[in-house]
Amino acid sequence: MAATTITTGQVGTDAIAIAQLSATGSASSSTFLRGDNSWAAAGGGSITFIASVAASDSATVAFESGIDSTYDEYIIKGVNLHSASDDVNLTATLGTSGPSYLGGSNYSWAVWGQNEGATSTADGGSDTSSIGFNKDSGSGERLGNGTGETMDIDIVLRAPSATDNWKKLWWHNSWTGAASGQSSNNCVGGAQVQDTSALVAIKFAFSSGNITSGTFYLYGVNKS
Repeated sequence: MAATTITTGQVGTDAIAIAQLSATGSASSSTFLRGDNSWAAAGGGSITFIASVAASDSATVAFESGIDSTYDEYIIKGVNLHSASDDVNLTATLGTSGPSYLGGSNYSWAVWGQNEGATSTADGGSDTSSIGFNKDSGSGERLGNGTGETMDIDIVLRAPSATDNWKKLWWHNSWTGAASGQSSNNCVGGAQVQDTSALVAIKFAFSSGNITSGTFYLYGVNKS
């Protein structure tokens, strides 16, 4: 082309392909072109979906991949969880390489909250074999298995790959109590895993019976 200056009118629609751009970085389905002419990962500062597991009359539900050093913070959501047994507590154990799940006396946890009648749902455990995510004592105050009785929970796990710390988790939990009247129960809680090994897995179960249905979702929180 003889012209030394090309105007926009001389450029055909869709005439310039990505390969002709001078941008730095790599173009892909997970990047976008920034104003400084560089390709960058989308969603900086947001969360990235990793995996989901749907329960179907399951004794346990676990994430045994996806938890590693990629992220410093992970979010796990349990949505519309139904229990086969009445008056149960949601529990979890964490796994190291293998995975090998920690038991024995590796956990300490506590929850604080109340139900719709202003009755406390506070509870806790020291040096236990699993984490309890809702009240684990008091007949009728745990999750019921009647029609419409479910649990929803959001859990945060930080620095699972570090080897100089006892890992910390915290959560917000809402469930329908087993007692007559289907009381609404809510709590916040926290726990520590009393082992410095890197964690790579988490496994959920009810204190009795199977997880009839519901879905668990795993997300990583982007570092920047």
